[in-house]
Amino acid sequence: MRVVIVILACVAVASSAAAQTGGRNDSSPVIVQMSYYAQPGMEDEVLRLRLLAAEVLVKRGLNRGRVWRSTENPRATRELVGATVIWQGEFPNEAMLKQYEDVADKDADFLAIRRQMGTVTVAARTERRYYREAR
Repeated sequence: MRVVIVILACVAVASSAAAQTGGRNDSSPVIVQMSYYAQPGMEDEVLRLRLLAAEVLVKRGLNRGRVWRSTENPRATRELVGATVIWQGEFPNEAMLKQYEDVADKDADFLAIRRQMGTVTVAARTERRYYREAR
């Protein structure tokens, strides 16, 4: 009976901790995905700028992530305006995610690229999403 009570107490503590962190586990990987919607005729420039931003990450000691360009496929969802370029970065834990966010928010070279990106993308259509593995 004592074992059951101890197990239930452990489950209650773990559930409480998960609720306080929104289910976040600081040691679990996080994927950040940025979607860019190019102005007409600016698709190549959006791609060029995102590749430059990826190289800034490498220079700052971070993973460059992966840069994806949209492509046609008969099974693809048809959108009037879809994302032209997607960048996806995977960070093994919260500490590495914070390092990325510090670069994205404070690094002069990265900020210059972000400003340029704002001139070639559709206004208010750069999207950032965060994903954590479901277990």
